[in-house]
Amino acid sequence: MKVNPWTFGGLFLLMSCIWMWNNFELPKFYPFEKTAKVEAVVFHSRPVQPRLPDFRGGVNDLMVKFVYQVDNITYVSKYRAHKTGQFQRSGDSLLVEYSIHNPQRTKPILYYYNVSGKPRHEVFVKSFLHTKPNGYKALDLRENIFTYEDYGEYGERFIKTTGTYIKESGVIKLSPLIYYQNRLVGDSIIEEPKPINKDDEKIFLSDFIENSDKSIIEVNTALIFRAKSSR
Repeated sequence: MKVNPWTFGGLFLLMSCIWMWNNFELPKFYPFEKTAKVEAVVFHSRPVQPRLPDFRGGVNDLMVKFVYQVDNITYVSKYRAHKTGQFQRSGDSLLVEYSIHNPQRTKPILYYYNVSGKPRHEVFVKSFLHTKPNGYKALDLRENIFTYEDYGEYGERFIKTTGTYIKESGVIKLSPLIYYQNRLVGDSIIEEPKPINKDDEKIFLSDFIENSDKSIIEVNTALIFRAKSSR
């Protein structure tokens, strides 16, 4: 049986074009793989060097990290945005497709630029700080997510966690989803976000009460957090 070399050459060329069109990324799912959809929340984004030649006037790619839950299990994932329509920041949300058999494999399919629908320059941000004799505590609210930090002397971190929150009648209720571990990479220490699923990882944070002077009180400690900034 004769084999037409152009058949394989054409197939290789086609696959190469698809690979380049997909920003040099392999397909996320196998053919006929069962998938489902879930809404996720973006908690971190940072610029990275583009994989493709820069024909966009100096625009970097964006590495975006997000958190989501499937069957009450929390997952952390990320995607690399190479089109400005995919660019997101903390507090934005997105719809992701995930593998039924392996929910850690995901593909973003719809991008929401913030849950409130407000213009990007009007994104809700509030930051609060309590300075203690041997360190500080901080609470940052950005759209529908929070980050809570508790640091001691010499930069010792007691806790840093991110999750969602709700505000009811002046009370802020926090629901942690991830915590951060320090990881040594070469000579640098980076923060690695870890999903909270195991009992020994459970984090219980106090509610906060808003005051008329824009400060907040941590209920279980009665500590006052002063507003750093808001918009």
